[in-house]
Amino acid sequence: QQCGRRIESSASPSVHTTLARVVHTSLTSPMLALFLVLVARLPPPGSVGVWVYDHPTAWPAAQWASTVDAFNVNASSGRRISNAVIYGSDMEIYDGSWCCSPSSQEVMGTRIARYGQDPKTDVTLIVDGRMDGGEDWSPNLARLSPVQLESWSLWVAQWVCAYDRVDGVQLDLEPIGGPWNANLKILIRSLSGHLRSKDFGCTNSRRPNGVSLSTFALVKDVDAELVAALGPQGFVVVSGYDLGSGGAGTAHSPAAYRTRLDATVERALAVSAQTGMRFMVGIPAAASTHEFEQYGPLRSGFAQVDYVAHAFAALKPLEGWAPYLGHMIWALTFTNVYPPHSDNVMRPTTASADPEVWAMLQSALPPPVTPSPSPVPATTRSPPPSPPPSPVASSAYERDGCVTSTDCNQIMGVPSYCRADGKDECGRSVCQGDSHSSLQPCPQL
Repeated sequence: QQCGRRIESSASPSVHTTLARVVHTSLTSPMLALFLVLVARLPPPGSVGVWVYDHPTAWPAAQWASTVDAFNVNASSGRRISNAVIYGSDMEIYDGSWCCSPSSQEVMGTRIARYGQDPKTDVTLIVDGRMDGGEDWSPNLARLSPVQLESWSLWVAQWVCAYDRVDGVQLDLEPIGGPWNANLKILIRSLSGHLRSKDFGCTNSRRPNGVSLSTFALVKDVDAELVAALGPQGFVVVSGYDLGSGGAGTAHSPAAYRTRLDATVERALAVSAQTGMRFMVGIPAAASTHEFEQYGPLRSGFAQVDYVAHAFAALKPLEGWAPYLGHMIWALTFTNVYPPHSDNVMRPTTASADPEVWAMLQSALPPPVTPSPSPVPATTRSPPPSPPPSPVASSAYERDGCVTSTDCNQIMGVPSYCRADGKDECGRSVCQGDSHSSLQPCPQL
């Protein structure tokens, strides 16, 4: 019970079984501890990040720093915002410049120092922009030459690494899918290499292996090539909002949101199993284009805190699992509008604007996860957990395969479902977590 609303802790059966299958092939906690030592400053599992957008003329420059401080003081059981992901620069076209327009060195330096005042808090710089060429200020990434892409990545690395208190870079270059996707991966691969080199001061005593690199993405746009391009210090921030169908401003109920978020989590688990992707998930603590209380003059009739409650419930199975680095809070921001550069305000404008949302974040965020203090040597590996037992004897199942997901829950002894894909040559399905080898040979026709 949080803020008068019950949070369902159960995730969909497919999420539980997918997670169980993925965990069998994941790094154990000691191996994770060693791995975190060997790469750049990745957020450790159990991290909580927040996107921060200060007003360009705010003074003091770190507009939301005291809000973050107060949150961390009042949060329960060690739950704290451990990664301030602050706006750094765009990659758009203004005043004849085809690249980037960060704040002044003085303002940016002040913001970084203030948000990084606590040494336990990582500071990440956002680099955003639209890449589809659809606006005067939006370059078409597909048309940039390899030389321009290298120039862009070099500029970002030199700029970021000039600040010795910056731990990471997060790209929000949208949309990822489309004809510009190939060049985006070239850009990311180049930037990843620069950020972990000794050039430009990218390594120092705080970040001896370089600066981490992440990208914001819808899970449908993440593939093995993108994960590989991000490099050994890379991870993905999967969008856990803007999940509705229809155009911006089409609200969907918190229950419908939960269904879509469950599907997002399940797909993220599958991608992680296939590619080794490490990831965080963003949650709509402030309004987004489909999860909102108000979009311009339109009122949805839904409460933002109910979206947040469903987000916590959907992500609960991931807590403490090594490749899942934690939750990202959308957002502390001076403006929350869509389309960009418009006056169409979405409410709640910022995560702290709704007292119920803010109180739920303070009490329901997952507690921190501490990696093993004594990592095992790289040449040894603890044995993985035993796989789930094979289905119990069932002559009907062994002969005909599964028919319903309810049958699978009983057959497997754990939450499962009847897979519609991958039928065998005689058209039989099996339960998630099982294989066709458990079935009898196809009868002779």
